[in-house]
Amino acid sequence: MNKVLFILIMAFGLTSCSKKTKLDYVLLTGKIDNLKDKEITLLKTNRSYTKKIVVTSDGTFKDTMKIKSGFYRLISGKNKVVFYLENGYDLNIKADADNFKSSLNVSGKGAGATKYLAIKGDISSNLRTGETSFFKLKETKFLTTAKKIKTTLHQVLDTMQGVSENFKALENRNINYSYVYQLSHFKKFNKINDEVSQELKKELQKIDFNSEEDYRFSGAYYTLIGDYYTGQVKELVKTDSIDRGLASIKTYSKISNQTIKNELIYIQARMSIAQTESLDVFYETYMSASTDEKNNAKISEIYHSLKKVSEYKFSPKFIDYENYAGGTSSLDDFKGKYVYIDIWATWCGPCLGQIPYLKKLEKKYHNKNIEFLSISIDQKKNYDKWRTMIKEKELGGVQLLADNNFNSQFIKDYAISGIPRFILLGPQGKIIDANAPRPSDEKLIKLFNELDL
Repeated sequence: MNKVLFILIMAFGLTSCSKKTKLDYVLLTGKIDNLKDKEITLLKTNRSYTKKIVVTSDGTFKDTMKIKSGFYRLISGKNKVVFYLENGYDLNIKADADNFKSSLNVSGKGAGATKYLAIKGDISSNLRTGETSFFKLKETKFLTTAKKIKTTLHQVLDTMQGVSENFKALENRNINYSYVYQLSHFKKFNKINDEVSQELKKELQKIDFNSEEDYRFSGAYYTLIGDYYTGQVKELVKTDSIDRGLASIKTYSKISNQTIKNELIYIQARMSIAQTESLDVFYETYMSASTDEKNNAKISEIYHSLKKVSEYKFSPKFIDYENYAGGTSSLDDFKGKYVYIDIWATWCGPCLGQIPYLKKLEKKYHNKNIEFLSISIDQKKNYDKWRTMIKEKELGGVQLLADNNFNSQFIKDYAISGIPRFILLGPQGKIIDANAPRPSDEKLIKLFNELDL
């Protein structure tokens, strides 16, 4: 064990926790000097749990909470520290807000896991110090460094006091998953990687992709699951000639672990049900696979909303949206023309990527019987940004601002959960395509030609 590692461990003063009565909740106590805020925040890293903890005028705090085991961030002003928490932990935290990291001291039952996480971060950064980019190293150097990080972390964890055996088992597997993720990441961004490819193949064969425990604990494992099934999705898109969303639902449906399967197909369904080319098949495939009743109810609601706006039914309407050119506009103002609607926002990268194609489209069909509407779902705080972007990028067509961002009724009626989204309406206000091709897609010109525009 090198000198840097020894000093890091000694600095944290690793000691065994004293035996206390077992708690069925987490107890957090402590004192943060020079803290200006009246509260600190405990946030689960996946944002599924948030707790505000009151801080007294002298910086002390005390709170209890029943939580799900996992990683949490304690946020104190601009300072953040990562904890691993389980019910039964009794932690005391002391720090100075003006010099948070160097003054931080965590003690009590469960403190060992937090101390380990701090050391883990220092070890990883120390072993990578001096390199421009870890993933741009020469292959042999990269592999040597990645293995050294893995080996060192295993050694530190296994000799760490005050860490539960449950955490050790989970984290030892997480170290391995992180190593495999690093190999995979290197392979994606480097063309010559024979050594890494061989090592990656060997390590992937060891992984069980149905571990619910590791799925909940390890971010690296979660990513590897996604990568593992992505290849199968791509193959299904080719062989069955179906859209990616439906292919993903079909692929995830085969996962044997119910929790992992339910979560992945739900996330995918929320993202892609509005874009699928086979709405009924998509919905039926999802419902036959999912066993989560709450998720099923949400997807059913979206499905029925989408059915209402299916082809050739009259479009839902918006009324009195602010028009950049002045005044307000409603959907009925454009009756008698085809209407191509772009739902976008100033913060949406893919939306901005479509702008050059949309401008060319507007120029090509300038004297045709079609109106191009761009409806921004920016929040009020981005109002000036919206107007500035229209001016600076010289956006054409009719530029409108929705009345309540994503919560605007028109947006809800079309069950829009992701942007950009494009909608094509006929002269009488009927829906031709509720999920029309993007301006960059050649299919859109083909569709316009079929309509004799």
